[in-house]
Amino acid sequence: MSPERQKGESLGTFTVTAYNIANEADHSDAVEIPALGLNETYSHAFLKDILMQGSGVDKKGRLIQIDWGKNKPKGPTDTIFTYVAAIRGALGKLENGVSIAVDPTVVTAGTWVYIDTVGWRRADDTGGRIKGKHIDLFMLVPRAQAMAWGKKELQVWKEG
Repeated sequence: MSPERQKGESLGTFTVTAYNIANEADHSDAVEIPALGLNETYSHAFLKDILMQGSGVDKKGRLIQIDWGKNKPKGPTDTIFTYVAAIRGALGKLENGVSIAVDPTVVTAGTWVYIDTVGWRRADDTGGRIKGKHIDLFMLVPRAQAMAWGKKELQVWKEG
């Protein structure tokens, strides 16, 4: 049994936002198209959202990413997708309710941090818009739920 995490050095106040991956539940298009590599049909808008977000989750809970080894993404009808066991971010596997995206010059990859009112999270990803004291919480939820979480200014501590 591992020891309980302890707060260490305060990192100060961060802007904390939520991010999610493409979620089929957000798309109700009637027109579905074949998803190359998946042997399934999905809405054009959902596949386009996966292209924009890099990954997605279907209504059955299956995780989908672009198959980078087989193609260079072009559009929803000519990109090869694949089911994956886990979503991978810039720094490793993303876990719902655990992973955060950070600026690695502020929070080192793999570091556990305590976010006030949120709890313990691990730096598993980076993002183009993550600069300075900004954290994105990875949430495997429909877009509306991630957006409802909003933007908060919260205190953050490194694990001690």
